[in-house]
Amino acid sequence: MLSKLIRYEWKAVARVCIPMYGGLILAAMLTHFLLGNLERFSSTLYDIITMAMSTLCFGLFMAAFVLTLIIQIQRFSKNLLGDEGYLMFTLPASVSQHITAKLVVAVLLDVLSVAALALDGTMWLDLPGDFFDMIVYVDWSDWLLLLEVLILCLAAGAVGMLHIYASIAVGHLARKHRTLAAFGAYFGFAVALNILFTGML
Repeated sequence: MLSKLIRYEWKAVARVCIPMYGGLILAAMLTHFLLGNLERFSSTLYDIITMAMSTLCFGLFMAAFVLTLIIQIQRFSKNLLGDEGYLMFTLPASVSQHITAKLVVAVLLDVLSVAALALDGTMWLDLPGDFFDMIVYVDWSDWLLLLEVLILCLAAGAVGMLHIYASIAVGHLARKHRTLAAFGAYFGFAVALNILFTGML
């Protein structure tokens, strides 16, 4: 049942996120092309177009990041705690499975957003040679370190989303001003975790 929930959740967000990040990657590649040919096509008009495209690309990345976060929050809040929750909880799945499905997709969206940001066009021209050299000459201990960093990043993303989910759930318990209560719970959890981790050091 968990796999079905993940597929359903992914289909719900992919309709917006896949075209959005695909467009971002194309925009980033175009920006890289313009920047890479500044000297070749040097002119005032070309410089203005390149600067405008660079600014637009950065703005699109920031907007996509915010939109992704909003989608993640809405999928949890409306789909489980809102009117759709009645239908979702009639499915033969536990609460933990519902949360896990949304968490997995949320982390995948984070990975997708980071990948879109990383593929800003600057690596496309250098990928074949550099990637081949990395595969042949890399020290395998570095791969283990890279794997550890990736796992820690995924874990950090999951913990961050669970922090948000917990705050929304606590805020939903309030009779009024649930959004404000959710913000208060978020900062309350953050302070508590900071005190806890500081005491453990």
